[in-house]
Amino acid sequence: GPSNIVYSGNPFTLTKDSAMTTATPSVSGGTVTSWSISPSLPAGLSFSTSTGAISGTPTAITSSTTYTVTATNTGGSATATISIVVNDAPPSGVAYT
Repeated sequence: GPSNIVYSGNPFTLTKDSAMTTATPSVSGGTVTSWSISPSLPAGLSFSTSTGAISGTPTAITSSTTYTVTATNTGGSATATISIVVNDAPPSGVAYT
């Protein structure tokens, strides 16, 4: 079955309203037939059940959370944990009138 699931960039520190670089996992042990993640990703992010990729633009500030990704094929399944935090965007500029 699958083994050694690696997400480059883990742990992920994201910025609200800023698109993340798509994170596609590498995995050993054969072709993965399905992917799942628990709990649900922060608002605005999506998870591909066919590739395990995480992508999107987070729309809400989220404290650091651990997610469990599961990869499954005919030989079994493997899990990996990843951490994602979504920080507020820095002010884009302060204007004084």
